[in-house]
Amino acid sequence: MTTMQTSGTGVDNIGTTQNRADHPGATIAASRPDLLNKVSAAQQRVLEYLLEGLTEPQIAERIGRSRHTVHDHTKAIYSALNVNNRVQLVLLFSAAPGVAQAAQRASVQPPISDVVYPQQARPLAQPLSSVA
Repeated sequence: MTTMQTSGTGVDNIGTTQNRADHPGATIAASRPDLLNKVSAAQQRVLEYLLEGLTEPQIAERIGRSRHTVHDHTKAIYSALNVNNRVQLVLLFSAAPGVAQAAQRASVQPPISDVVYPQQARPLAQPLSSVA
């Protein structure tokens, strides 16, 4: 069994899924195996830290990779999971599997009659020509 090792640089070398479960992001990710199957093992590791709320530079330091590599993994994760940003990523993992899939498929737009238009903009001051 591989255990969690920490090198002198502070880099986590996580060897097993069991050790990954110690991270809050790993617990969130594990709740959605249907989504985890869409990304590689390296991307799963980055995904867990993204779900934990770490920034890309923090993730890079934690896993011992460059921030550019982490950014590339992040973009690949977004693409594979069909999200555009971290908020959508977190919402995707916080929703039940059926609800998340339905939300992704549905692009419901309100009927035009339900759209509220702002009142016509009014000038805040009188035009200079009317000032005596």
